[in-house]
Amino acid sequence: MGWSNFLFVYGTLKKGYANHHYLVEAGLLGEYRTANAYPLAIEPPWWVPSLYERPGQGHRVTGELYVIDDGIMRFTDELEGLTRVDGYYRREIEVAHDDGSGRRWAWTYFRRGHPPDPARVPYLETYVDRRYVPPAERDQRGAE
Repeated sequence: MGWSNFLFVYGTLKKGYANHHYLVEAGLLGEYRTANAYPLAIEPPWWVPSLYERPGQGHRVTGELYVIDDGIMRFTDELEGLTRVDGYYRREIEVAHDDGSGRRWAWTYFRRGHPPDPARVPYLETYVDRRYVPPAERDQRGAE
């Protein structure tokens, strides 16, 4: 299987976060930033980071760029719920190395729907939050 896909991640798939194990076999190319501004928000109760495809709103979002194979892409597509109505969809966007060099096109995941009101939920430039609740724990917390 070839390493033919670039994937830009901005949330729990980043190194050191809850879902990074999906990318442990991937090749990290470094820290990158979106060429356009996008709204990145996290909302209660599960504190899931969500990027919305509204170019020009929000900030140029910082994340990590990986080179991945088709197998890893299938795993991340499943994680992000591409087939669910409340999930994400994948789109190619332009990203640049954080130092401004190395522009390239990469896949990223956008949340379906509308971004929250920035007066209620501020848009972020970088995801560093640790309150994310994995899906397996959501039923337990919802029942409390």
